[in-house]
Amino acid sequence: MDRRFWLGISLVCAQAFGVLEQVAEIPVSTGVPAWNQKITQAAKDLEAQGTSTKDGYAQCAETQEIEGAYLCGYTDVKNMNLAFTRISLFTEGNFGHKKGTLPLQNSPLVAQGIQYIGGHDLRKKHLVEFFELAEKECPTNANACLNKQEKELYDDLIEPLEKGGKDFVVVTYAIRSFMSWRDVVTHEIMHAQYFLQSKFQQVADDFWLNDVREEDKKYAKQELSQYYDIQDDYLVRNEFQAYMLMAGASRSVLARLVPLYRDRLLDELHKVNVEPVQVH
Repeated sequence: MDRRFWLGISLVCAQAFGVLEQVAEIPVSTGVPAWNQKITQAAKDLEAQGTSTKDGYAQCAETQEIEGAYLCGYTDVKNMNLAFTRISLFTEGNFGHKKGTLPLQNSPLVAQGIQYIGGHDLRKKHLVEFFELAEKECPTNANACLNKQEKELYDDLIEPLEKGGKDFVVVTYAIRSFMSWRDVVTHEIMHAQYFLQSKFQQVADDFWLNDVREEDKKYAKQELSQYYDIQDDYLVRNEFQAYMLMAGASRSVLARLVPLYRDRLLDELHKVNVEPVQVH
């Protein structure tokens, strides 16, 4: 893994209030618990000052371990999903949505995502494509337009990062959620490593292709088909490694396969000096 230590300043985005502050990067492996406290306190301070946080509050910061990976911590899962669900459905085809088409605000599949998604992982390319398509279709269809959370996500984080010209990935979690924030952070940060670190991706892909038995691939696809487009081999490989390596893997949708493959995949990564980011 290409490890990079903090050398300067990166973006933090305070969501739903149009605030963009400059702060140090977040060390995902050790810093998330303290960051959760800061996010929670910041939201309380805004409320005390008379600024409502009913539309959500979040901070987004570049991770110390992975250059170009931005982690967004939300106070609550609903507002996180109001900001990201349509983008994820557009990108991945979750819940049967046709990938690459714009999900509308009144779609039942969007409502399903808002209720059930625990975290998001999105690449620059797909983020930019989503916002461009929403802008194109909005004048003729009000349900194509951005909601408040999506607009502030674009204005405060995506547009400034896009102008920076570098590749990036945004991954998210919520402090108040139906899922453990630790499980979600480690799952989503595995996606960031897969997207941004070629050696990590190569090992994960080779492992899926050469070390996972065909009957177990079939089982994994069957389980993942409840949530993902399993016709997308790239997506399947990416989700498999994330479910194997995340915290709480033994409670995940692919829990049955974890005793068979987690340690073996870790061994293959160790052989090439790649360490998955874990939250302590």
